[in-house]
Amino acid sequence: MRWLAERAFLSQEQRIFRRNLRRYVAERMAPHVQRWEEERTFPR
Repeated sequence: MRWLAERAFLSQEQRIFRRNLRRYVAERMAPHVQRWEEERTFPR
């Protein structure tokens, strides 16, 4: 049902951007979150 709401309110371009952003976060940020939390840092 969630995908139906997404299709109704987001354009194809927005859905592509959202998918790419999620992929970027999963691949480049998520692997480092534990260390950042422990060090209380976040890269700029």
